Amino acid sequence: MNILLTGIAGFIGYHVARRLLDEGHQVYGVDNLCDLGDLDMKLKRLSLLGIGSEALDALSAPIVNGSLRFLRLDLREREGIIELCRLGKFDHILHLAAVAGVPAARRDPAGVFDNNVLATENVLEAARLSGVQHFFFTSSAVVHGINAHAPQTEEDDVDTPLNMYAGSKRSAEILCYAYAKTFRLPITIFRLFTAYGPWGRPDSLPMKIARDIVNGSPVPLINNGFLVRDFTYVDDIVDGVMAAISSPPFSHFGVPYSIYNIGRSEPVPMLSFIQSLESAFGQTAHVQMLPDTPYEHGVAPEVYADTSKLQQELAYSPEWDDEEAIPIFVEWFREHYGRSFTM
Repeated sequence: MNILLTGIAGFIGYHVARRLLDEGHQVYGVDNLCDLGDLDMKLKRLSLLGIGSEALDALSAPIVNGSLRFLRLDLREREGIIELCRLGKFDHILHLAAVAGVPAARRDPAGVFDNNVLATENVLEAARLSGVQHFFFTSSAVVHGINAHAPQTEEDDVDTPLNMYAGSKRSAEILCYAYAKTFRLPITIFRLFTAYGPWGRPDSLPMKIARDIVNGSPVPLINNGFLVRDFTYVDDIVDGVMAAISSPPFSHFGVPYSIYNIGRSEPVPMLSFIQSLESAFGQTAHVQMLPDTPYEHGVAPEVYADTSKLQQELAYSPEWDDEEAIPIFVEWFREHYGRSFTM
């Protein structure tokens, strides 16, 4: 397949690109390489795909490495992505590019809206005009707002976001539905639940906890530690993406549009996750209990996925257990923290 992958230098984008290339697909990766504190990590991920530091200058012509092409492209500029899709004649678009995280959206809500909503509309329009067969989009579990109750399902009311990042992802979901309904553009959406693994986002919760344990720094926990999450190893997400793009989305009420939760569907108390990291590192975490409520920070106390729809419609269920995945993550972190990247 000939695939356009946006956000290729991101955490999930990098891992998906590796799998696609390993399976013999043609991949055209784009990323704007914006500097939000993790540019070094993005460049490192690209280097592992065979794209060197010249990526920063790849603004007019792509860098080619075998079946991979890379172009530095800002998706907020509509004409650029439309022209690329017209010339590229892509079978699939995997739109993974986004500014992620609640803190980033709190600092710069307008910037997050432009990157997560305006850019998504531009990619959707490019997909429509170029006749793409299938559009895949990554959303987030954060869209489950005030009215959601764990385990979260795809049918929950998600129109009461707790933060601006959630609002941007929900807005993008609605745009996707409108394109699927109006233009019959087949669209599949994954809502990711607390992804972690090698080459993760430096500002993600698992990465920050690992850093604090290694550095002997306090590990701050809001709500006096009473938090539940659904930690999902990155290989499970990649496997799910591959399952999703191998067939068109199920049509619901005649609209070729499907949303799936992707997580382990296992509620893990935050303190249990920290204890697993402690065991793998062989170091003690200095947990700092904070009384702040989750809602003050724009998050929910319990977030874990109901994945029955994923299992029923895509015949896929995540397999990696934390007991297997955490040691792999910790081994990678020990090897590369302070060498390949810093936080």
